[in-house]
Amino acid sequence: MKSIRHPNSDSKSEGLKSLSARESEILSLLAKGSLLKEIADELHIGLGTVRTLTGRIYKKLQVHSRAQAAAKYHGEL
Repeated sequence: MKSIRHPNSDSKSEGLKSLSARESEILSLLAKGSLLKEIADELHIGLGTVRTLTGRIYKKLQVHSRAQAAAKYHGEL
């Protein structure tokens, strides 16, 4: 019997795999509920850098919000 796979299941994991190490780190902190300013302070980078990287994360994951990004991170989307 063949297993049935969701047609987008590969693209979901590919989105996470396409993230850089820094983007993955930021996504992890976003998924934990950290504010952008808290992420910037913790990673010793500028707030603008966090905003830029967050936008790239959303684009790579094909999401439009922190909640959607967190759901993908946790495998819920």
